[in-house]
Amino acid sequence: WTVHSNKMAIYTSRFNINVNSFKLIKNMTGRHSLSSRIFYQPVPVRGFRQKTYDETLIHVSPHSNMVLPQVPLPAFFWKKTEPFAQSKAMKCVGSGKTYTFEDIKGLAISFARGLKDVGFRYGDVLAIMTNNSPEYLALCLGAQILGGSVTLVSGVFQPEEAVYQIAHAEAKVLVTNSDRYKLMKSEIQKNSTVKKVITVDKQIEDSVLLQDFIQKDGTEVYFINVDPREDLAFIPYTGMSKGVMLTHYNIVSNILQATKPGVSSITLHSSDGAKQETIFSVLPFCHIYGLTVSFMSLILGKKFVTLDTFDTKRFVEVIQNEKPDHLYIVPTLGQLMVENPKISKEVMSSVKTVYCGGAPLATSLYKKIVGKFDHIKLYQGYGLTETSPVVTLSYLKKPMRYSIGQLIPNTKAKVVDLLTGKSLGPNQEGELHVQGPQVMKGYLKNREETKNVIQRDHWLRTGDIVKYDEDGNFFIMDRFKSLIKVKGHAVFPAEVENVLKKHPKIKDVGVVGVADAFFGEIPMALVVRKDASLTEEEVQKHVTKLAEHKHLKGGVRFVDTIPREPNGKLLRHELKKLAEHHT
Repeated sequence: WTVHSNKMAIYTSRFNINVNSFKLIKNMTGRHSLSSRIFYQPVPVRGFRQKTYDETLIHVSPHSNMVLPQVPLPAFFWKKTEPFAQSKAMKCVGSGKTYTFEDIKGLAISFARGLKDVGFRYGDVLAIMTNNSPEYLALCLGAQILGGSVTLVSGVFQPEEAVYQIAHAEAKVLVTNSDRYKLMKSEIQKNSTVKKVITVDKQIEDSVLLQDFIQKDGTEVYFINVDPREDLAFIPYTGMSKGVMLTHYNIVSNILQATKPGVSSITLHSSDGAKQETIFSVLPFCHIYGLTVSFMSLILGKKFVTLDTFDTKRFVEVIQNEKPDHLYIVPTLGQLMVENPKISKEVMSSVKTVYCGGAPLATSLYKKIVGKFDHIKLYQGYGLTETSPVVTLSYLKKPMRYSIGQLIPNTKAKVVDLLTGKSLGPNQEGELHVQGPQVMKGYLKNREETKNVIQRDHWLRTGDIVKYDEDGNFFIMDRFKSLIKVKGHAVFPAEVENVLKKHPKIKDVGVVGVADAFFGEIPMALVVRKDASLTEEEVQKHVTKLAEHKHLKGGVRFVDTIPREPNGKLLRHELKKLAEHHT
């Protein structure tokens, strides 16, 4: 029998296929999700009525669809950058290192050789917890050559948070710096599957230095055959338990979607002697936005400049010295550009375009940026870690101010009423659902949450409230999910709440994001005391073991009760109102 996911209920009803039989069919096919290729075309069944979305209200991209190759990311990178082999590819201002495209390829192969010799195999996971560097991308490619995947660990994580992710992803090899490893060493050895630790700066006990690990000669390295649609390239995390499974097909597709001529204003570099353009970004590679931007830049043949750690003075110096043509930023960096007198129009004279993403850009800030730098074209985009990440980009033919843009190629969207589940038309607010080749495979070892967000036919619920106009421009209106965005970093209130609940003087607590001009949002805690002597200072101190962006910069407010449903579920919408009342 041919089984189709979007008619599963029909087949179950008509042919009496029970759940175990369906699992058997799935196991026989070797597929792991109902979104696989065998579950694709709908089959009409006469006389059976099923609730469906109004097809006329499914929004499609204004761009023509592309033929997207099913290839591993390293092979794709090799092919695309071959014409620029000897050109400068990456420069890290902090470390002073510069790599050509050929250097990155050579480093990736040498790193793969070292991994192979320590037993890294198909399906294994490499964890990287370092600052931005030219080596970062090469290490990713090296692991993927062998059929492995990479989990991206934030450098701002506290040891407990980092070790949890490393253990949950079952990483076999960890690349980090010596100071971070010293803090994590005992927990790594006790609570993870890590067999080899590689340090990038200096060798310490139980680790090997990266430059010693890399083997320029020795065993031949071959590409391990992978299934680009099924095998993972990256496992970034959006929360303590939500490892996002991004396949090679997800990443390659999104790179091509977002760099298609007419979609991006940044065009392919000509290798006929034309001036090579420079792209400058300080976005951290541990975030999928920063990582994908770097790959996009390189496959277009651009010189990509980054900083190992952000510093305002060096940011200005890079713009002055490197004279970048394009910038990628988040709203907080846009705020800095507007407020810092050293970042003048003259300093920014080389910059043609600025792309802003990672968090919603306030209308007021948009006006300030284009007002101060009136020679620059400011474009916005929207995406999620779960979409590799790009979903929309400003429409170049007719850019709309304050809009997050239009759908990129091969992408569909619908705006869904939260109460009725029906698709909505233009200028009506609802939850954005997205379908496309960039949508993740699912959450690692978390079927329940995967089922919550990935629906029939692999439609992804984004949790964002949007609307679109008659021309297809999308606008972010709100976020009904509890996620808080602090300078582009995701803060999940439940994580902070779980830590606070362990305090002996706290009876109940809720954490909510409140608006902030510089950070975008900041976490605030609403606390019900168990002991009347509890102070704000004690509450603040209790969360210092978390990453800094999870600290309660919005303050602590003591309340009589936390709004909850009868079953105990926190009413976050009411909590938001309570926070506004106390702000």
